[in-house]
Amino acid sequence: MSISTKTGDKGQTQWQDKRLSKGDVRFEFVGNLDELNAWLGVIKGFSSASKYNHLLTQIQKDIMLLSSLQAFSQLMDVDQVLERLQKGLKELEAAASELEKELPPQKHFLLPGGAKEAVLTNVARTVCRRAERSAVRYFEQQSKGKGKEVTLAYLNRLSDFLHLLMRWFNFHSEEKEEYWV
Repeated sequence: MSISTKTGDKGQTQWQDKRLSKGDVRFEFVGNLDELNAWLGVIKGFSSASKYNHLLTQIQKDIMLLSSLQAFSQLMDVDQVLERLQKGLKELEAAASELEKELPPQKHFLLPGGAKEAVLTNVARTVCRRAERSAVRYFEQQSKGKGKEVTLAYLNRLSDFLHLLMRWFNFHSEEKEEYWV
């Protein structure tokens, strides 16, 4: 099968059993998840020694599940997927708690910057927030969307984790955090 089918040349693509505009909120949502997943791969590529790379790989798999849950839920064991995402949510919360214990308390808003891994992680955090906003719009418009609660909670916790991971990269690179105030 060729990757280039030319069926989307006029701004439409296949979604389950129908053709839809590529501007549809569904594609914005899954596209943002795709971009987020790519940024997580970039972070792993630039931080090969990070003790969090295994978790980042699991997060990438979870993001694929979040996308698939919307596009292919009729082909999936939805309960099993939701169970995995709930487990992933707990893993994110545990990792965030671990990071918070290791880092000095944050008392001010931070300016983006520092070590290359931290900068890349901050970009991923902002893409995660965009994915979260597009998920909210998607679920507001799609009554058939699956896993709304776990999806929104997962993306919210993921952005928190990425913020802490950004700080962790700077802390371990001995980069001073720059405050906004």
